Amino acid sequence: MAKPDVPPSDSSSSDSRDPDATESREDIVEPGTSESEPAAPGETSAMTTDVVTDSSEPEDRSDRETIVARDPEPRRSGSGGAFAAALLGGFLAGAIGYLAAYYTEFGLFDGGTDDIAASIEAQSARIGQIEETLGAPDENAARLTASEDALTQTGGRIDTLEGRISEQQSRIDSLEEALGGLGDGGEGSDALAALDAASQERVADLTSRIDELQQTVSTLSDEVSTEDGPSDAVTALQQQVETLSTQVSDQAARIEDQASQITAARDAATEETRRISSEAAIAEIGAAVENGTPFAESVAAFQTASDIPVPSAFVENGGTGVATLGALQRDFSDAARDALSASISETAGDGAIDRIGAFLRAQTGARSLGEREGSGADAILSRAEARLQDGELQATLDELGALPEAGRNAMSDWISRAEARLQTSEAVAQVSQSLNGN
Repeated sequence: MAKPDVPPSDSSSSDSRDPDATESREDIVEPGTSESEPAAPGETSAMTTDVVTDSSEPEDRSDRETIVARDPEPRRSGSGGAFAAALLGGFLAGAIGYLAAYYTEFGLFDGGTDDIAASIEAQSARIGQIEETLGAPDENAARLTASEDALTQTGGRIDTLEGRISEQQSRIDSLEEALGGLGDGGEGSDALAALDAASQERVADLTSRIDELQQTVSTLSDEVSTEDGPSDAVTALQQQVETLSTQVSDQAARIEDQASQITAARDAATEETRRISSEAAIAEIGAAVENGTPFAESVAAFQTASDIPVPSAFVENGGTGVATLGALQRDFSDAARDALSASISETAGDGAIDRIGAFLRAQTGARSLGEREGSGADAILSRAEARLQDGELQATLDELGALPEAGRNAMSDWISRAEARLQTSEAVAQVSQSLNGN
């Protein structure tokens, strides 16, 4: 260990001999130095080293001495303080060296070194994972390019989706026009058939396209949410997808509403068509009743078109038809004569004169042509014929109901024909009223 320079002994002894002189020397301080700032240990060592070097290299001694002379060591306040500082510095240096050798020899830092090595190894592994995740710069560039391509493709798909939504809007407008035409009144079954076919086709097509659009929007949403790339582009695509999704939802709601209206309109039109078909069948039956022709086919058509129960008169008389009013009026005279003869025979008295008179009246077939009062068969038949001429078939039958049983039996065929016509005519009137009431 190098020892610090110590002033010459004569100076020390002179300082001890002459305190006043010592004080005077202590008051003298070179410029740039401080009394309270001792020279640094490094400077002392450097100076000492220069002196040793000079002993081994005599040719440069004068130069080095000159250098030393230029920067002389400032004087200390006392030799005792300098020596104590040097002694303390040497002790500390020795202690540090001893401790370093001791720790190195006995491996007191081995455990700490292992921990540090393990920590470094773990950090290296994490760095490797991060590098693997991030990839090489070329890989990152490729991923960015692929992301931009995906964003471009997504934008193209959104443009296509907007075009399809515009097409859907046009179809919805056409559908609304069709519904408006239906509200103004159709042309019967033909209009219903045309509307039904068109509406079903459009609703099926719109439903299919809406489902496809919703699936496309869902796919685009997933793609946009997983895309890497500029955040502004992704945000713009997400906003477009949300806008399109809203439009698709609105159109789906409109389609559902239109489908409900179409269903209601179709049901109403179907009901109207059935009503019209029923009325047509009833009109045909009524015409057949007036004309006296069969109407079984019209009865079948009515049964198919209407929910109203088919009257029994239609079923019983449809195959043969019913007698016309004119035919009943024409055939009444013959039937009335038969009824009158049978009634006279039944009502004749027990006397011979009564029987002869009844026989003569029966043979001649004479009966009153004008309406007359009375309870006799001739009077009843006169009133019945008068009602028949007026077209009052029910009143005619009511009058005939007062005839004696023999008289009714005599004209039972005519009565049956009249009753068939009356029942059928009444059924036609009742059904027509029901159809008009609905």
